[in-house]
Amino acid sequence: MSALRFNGKMKFIIIIIIINFQVTLSQSTAIEEDLNEKYFYESNLSNYENPEEYYKFNPVFFKKATFLELSRLPGMSFESAKKIFYYKTNNPTCSLIELTGKLNLNAKETESLNNYTDLAKIDNLFVRYRARNYINIDEIQTDSTNQIQNYYLYQQIYFKYQGISFALINKKNIGESSFLNNINSFFEYKYNDQFKILIGDYHLNEGLGAILHNSVITRKSSDVINSALNFDDKISGLTTNQAVRYFRGICFNSKFHLSDLLKLSTSLFYSQKKLSAIIDSNSIVSSIYLYPVFKDSLMISRKNNLMEQAIGAVISGNYSYFSLGFSGYYLNYDKIIHVDNFNSLQGQSSFFSSIFAKTEFANTSFETELARDYKNNYALIAAIVQHFNNFYIALNYRNLQDQFCSPYGARFGENSVTGSERGFYSGFRWFNKNFDIKFYYDIFSTYNFSNPFPSKGNDILAEISNRIDDKTSLAVRFYYHFINRIYYNNQIFETNSDNETKYQWRIDLSSWIKDNFQLKFRFSYNLILNNTQHQDQGFGFYSEFQYNILKNLKAITRISYYSTDSYQSSIWQTESCIPGIFALKPLYGNGERFLVLLNYSPIHQINLWFKFTLDSKNQVYGYIPTNPDRLLTFQFEYVY
Repeated sequence: MSALRFNGKMKFIIIIIIINFQVTLSQSTAIEEDLNEKYFYESNLSNYENPEEYYKFNPVFFKKATFLELSRLPGMSFESAKKIFYYKTNNPTCSLIELTGKLNLNAKETESLNNYTDLAKIDNLFVRYRARNYINIDEIQTDSTNQIQNYYLYQQIYFKYQGISFALINKKNIGESSFLNNINSFFEYKYNDQFKILIGDYHLNEGLGAILHNSVITRKSSDVINSALNFDDKISGLTTNQAVRYFRGICFNSKFHLSDLLKLSTSLFYSQKKLSAIIDSNSIVSSIYLYPVFKDSLMISRKNNLMEQAIGAVISGNYSYFSLGFSGYYLNYDKIIHVDNFNSLQGQSSFFSSIFAKTEFANTSFETELARDYKNNYALIAAIVQHFNNFYIALNYRNLQDQFCSPYGARFGENSVTGSERGFYSGFRWFNKNFDIKFYYDIFSTYNFSNPFPSKGNDILAEISNRIDDKTSLAVRFYYHFINRIYYNNQIFETNSDNETKYQWRIDLSSWIKDNFQLKFRFSYNLILNNTQHQDQGFGFYSEFQYNILKNLKAITRISYYSTDSYQSSIWQTESCIPGIFALKPLYGNGERFLVLLNYSPIHQINLWFKFTLDSKNQVYGYIPTNPDRLLTFQFEYVY
């Protein structure tokens, strides 16, 4: 019976895959789609409002799970997380059945450990199909000569059964003439914890990410503590539709248990893929696209015109509470790269290497990585975290030479255009059942694009969250940012500098008025000062209402009002009410933004989302916009 049921489901899924939604999308929205998928799957958990989705694909390693990680599992209570943490510390080989019986865990907590950790080796079949489309009402294409170029489509299928995993992602941007132009996929076979082979598109995440990391950028405000906790030696299949930062080929990983205390891990990988770049008549590459959108004929002509090959290895060992590893890889391109940026990859061939280590003792963990690029520039990263039950304190140190280059390493900063920062970063966190207090302070310097002079500054972030009762919570946040920029003035042949100071205040209030009705409010204020005595201000307020009409029908509305003097004083707002989408919206000028969402589940395995957003600007710095930004989003999901 189970076999017949399985075949029936798979037929249903295969039929769905051929459905194409015929809609339109602007270029800006297509770029955002790439970033959304990236943020949702690969950012730190603090960026999610849908943690179940994150943990489904990133289960917590139970043996090394901290109290903080356990307490954040969906459905896990604060008290039970504490009991589980102490019990597993004294009983490292405990099972799920043992924990449930000894600690009297309820059904939700048992399900949380079962679904979101590796404690129970789940061999059940998991299949998911997801289709997403946008309609930008103000930019519908009317060209009837080639209708297929007007369509946008995103599809993803994920399959997992015992040690086998498979994913296929298909995306077509506006302007492309085929639904098959942009496909990512991988096949993975894993035998217990001893052997893994992965064919297709994959990520490598080693040490603290100096030369191998699965994310373009890590957020320092949230990762001061988490970057140390996330020290890793990991290979994972590509579950996003990113264009550049992944390998395509084959990867092997073997683990050897030489004794009860000594373990050895080796990984070998080979990659060959095509990139999109600007290439001149002399076959010199002047720019490589990170997030290409092939909307017009010029961009389409630049697609897949640069070949990249990579081969490398990672070897790591673990003895008791100490880990040591080495990684290195060789990159080769079929054309010479000459980019006008002093710390970008140049030439045709390059070799990168690093050594990373981690040790744990008592309540303290220490991680470090020393990396070398192809120009013999070095980077040293170190992190130390000390934790006592519900108290964490961390210190990060980053020292990168000016021209250090790492095309597959992680940047460290607060926005997507920053250079990789260096400096001292400290973090503090204390929490209990009702309070969560966070504080971060750093002293940093960074390079940006072609400017050979560093910008220096410091940041302070403080946030207090209070769970007033079971239905109401309040959060207050303050952020201070100071930066001194030094630049060269070509007209007077001298270096100049300018200072910028930024203050941000934010208050959030959330309350369930009834069991099926929730209210959320947020007030934001930004103030920016510079050395010319000029100041910019930004105000923002939104109210959000969630109404669970039926058990399978939910409605969300959000109304935002904002007024800012400049783009720099924008009010940033997140929208992550659809799984797989984490939209970060800058609200600038004067106007209102409206959001309406419906989520309907006709049966347990199927979910439908419909979202409409309208950004109506009354005035933007002296002129009145001609059209509002109206976007309609559809998503279909089937999970077995």
